[in-house]
Amino acid sequence: MENHEDPDQWLQQRKLETPVLLMAETNTLYLVVGKKIFCTFKNNEIPESVIGLPSSYYALDFDYPQSLKLCLSVLQFFCFEYKATPSDL
Repeated sequence: MENHEDPDQWLQQRKLETPVLLMAETNTLYLVVGKKIFCTFKNNEIPESVIGLPSSYYALDFDYPQSLKLCLSVLQFFCFEYKATPSDL
């Protein structure tokens, strides 16, 4: 997201409901679910925001999108020591 863009306007253009991390040039990271900001992080909280992404999928009972399944499963394995892997990986 560009520095001059308003996060709320960017959110209204989203079509997906799945969680995503949005990095603004204003030293802020947003964990976005659908068209709502679910959580806000400062740029020095990048590890927390990265852990928050797979956590939000779990807490909100979303399936990982196929394009991110491997990456999020690896994060899940190392961050949460969750040993079960999806059969389709």
